[in-house]
Amino acid sequence: MNTTLDRRTLQRRLDEEFPDLELHKWYMQYRQLKFSCPDAVLLYRMGDFYETFDDDAKLLAEKLEVTLTYKAFANERGKSAKSGGERRCPMAGLPYHAVERYTTGLVGAGYRVAIAEQISETASSKKDTRPKSVFAGGVEQGEARKGMVDREIVRVLTPGTITETTMLQAVQNNYLVALIAEHGKVGLAYADLSTGEFACTEFAGERALDNAQGELARLNAAEVLVPEDEKLRLPGLAPSSAKL
Repeated sequence: MNTTLDRRTLQRRLDEEFPDLELHKWYMQYRQLKFSCPDAVLLYRMGDFYETFDDDAKLLAEKLEVTLTYKAFANERGKSAKSGGERRCPMAGLPYHAVERYTTGLVGAGYRVAIAEQISETASSKKDTRPKSVFAGGVEQGEARKGMVDREIVRVLTPGTITETTMLQAVQNNYLVALIAEHGKVGLAYADLSTGEFACTEFAGERALDNAQGELARLNAAEVLVPEDEKLRLPGLAPSSAKL
């Protein structure tokens, strides 16, 4: 679930989490974006890289064999970096020109991925004539501003919502399926966002569950949407399962 925090709420939460630290501004911005999409791996654009931090960085290092490094994110209150007060957090980065390959691996493993792009112009971005990443291609940057660059989450990728052809298999559909069971009936709808295909149906009678599960198997869904109320789900379809 996406949650937008105002600055006061964000500051209060961070003060509770880091009572003895003075956080760097970039990290506060990162955490605000992370709070808005807590169940996704957040790729935070910094120059030529999409960076990840904290547990997300550890995940990338483990799953994608990306080098794990560290970056200063805070100082102990009353201490400078020179006096030993610097604190560092895990960091792992992906080059912008290869981000599709890495995100395909993450989404294929069942992870949600949020893309945070720079949305204000910088001196380097103004002069940059290189091809943009597939996620930054449609992003219009605003006027340059003093201080830190503005960033926003521009995409949240899940297995069933990918539309980029370079991230899809050409030999099969990429179906996003929704299922709900109630009063002895099962409603099923599916769509392929990359082609625009959509269909829905309802199963009833003694074999409603069997027929619905058979149709789900036939579709070989990339992702399945299920109700939060377990009474409305088909047996064996829990949100904790892969691709759900």
